[in-house]
Amino acid sequence: MLAALQLGDMWGDLARGLGTVTHAPARAVGLDDRGVIAIGKRADLIRFARFEHAPVLHGVWSEGRRIG
Repeated sequence: MLAALQLGDMWGDLARGLGTVTHAPARAVGLDDRGVIAIGKRADLIRFARFEHAPVLHGVWSEGRRIG
């Protein structure tokens, strides 16, 4: 998560940073059902906020169900 934020800051595009650490690795190993938020996908999500440049986790969802 920190790497995604750092890349997003460096590129000025948070969505690109997040995609680089989610969609690209999932696609590279053949996990086509995850890595993006879209209809028909797995719906593994995290919710976070920044605190002093570090991510702070606020929620976790797996297959669309909140688990944390």
